[in-house]
Amino acid sequence: MSDKEGWIKVFRKIQDNDLWTCEPFTRGQAWIDLLLLANHKYSFFYKRNIKIEVQRGQLARSEVELSDRWKWSRTKVRRFLNDLEKEQQIKQQKTNVTQIVTIINYDEYQKKEQQDIQQENSKKTAKEQQENTYKNVKNDNNEKNNKSANNSLTIEERISKFKLDEEKAANELGIYDANMLNNFYLYWTEKNPKGRKMRFEKEKIFDIKRRLATWRDRQKNFGTNQIKQTLPDHNKKEIDWSDQKIDL
Repeated sequence: MSDKEGWIKVFRKIQDNDLWTCEPFTRGQAWIDLLLLANHKYSFFYKRNIKIEVQRGQLARSEVELSDRWKWSRTKVRRFLNDLEKEQQIKQQKTNVTQIVTIINYDEYQKKEQQDIQQENSKKTAKEQQENTYKNVKNDNNEKNNKSANNSLTIEERISKFKLDEEKAANELGIYDANMLNNFYLYWTEKNPKGRKMRFEKEKIFDIKRRLATWRDRQKNFGTNQIKQTLPDHNKKEIDWSDQKIDL
C-alpha cells in the first residue's frame, strides 16, 4: 500500500492545544484547520440578530476571524481561500455578517468515520431487535405505574408536574416562545367542571413532546388566531370541551 493511502484520526481537541495556534499557520495547517472547523452535523447560531445556518461539512468564519486565528493578513486569507475554490476544494458564500465555507469532499474525508458508525449501528440492530419486545412490555408497565402514581397526586401537584414536563420538552425541541408555551399550558391543563381532571388527562395517549411539536407547527402554519380561539375562558362556570377540542 502506498504511503499516501490510508488515514489517521485527528481529534478536534487539537485546536485547543497551544502548539496548534502559537505560530502563524502554514497553508497545509490552515487547510487541516478548515476540516477541523467544519460542522459534522447541522447547527445554527445568531449573529447581529441574523440566524446563520451551518450544514454538515460547512463552517461559518469571516476573513477577519480566520486572519486572527491563522495569524495571517486578510489579503493572504482571501488569496488562500480563492486558491482552494479554484482547485474545487471549497465553495465560498459571503453574507453581510459572515461567510460560509463548504468543504466540497467533506464526506470523503469522513468516509472511515461513517463506515465505523454504520458498522456500529449494524451491531446494535440485532441486539435492539431482541430488546424491543422486552422494552415494549416494560414501557406498558411503566405507563400503568405512572398513571397509578399520578392518581395519588393532587391536581395542583399534577399541574406542576405538567409544567416541568413541558419545560423539558420545550428545551429538547428548542422552543423558547413564552407566549406559545403559555397557551399550550393553559389549554391542556384546563380542568373539567368538577375540577378533578385536566384536559390532557382525558386523552388515551398523551406524549407531551409530540403534542408540543404539533402545536408549534400548527401555529407556524395557521398563526395564533386559531389557537387563541380554542383557549379556555376561565370566566365560564361550565366548559363544553366538545366545541373546543383541537385535534393535535
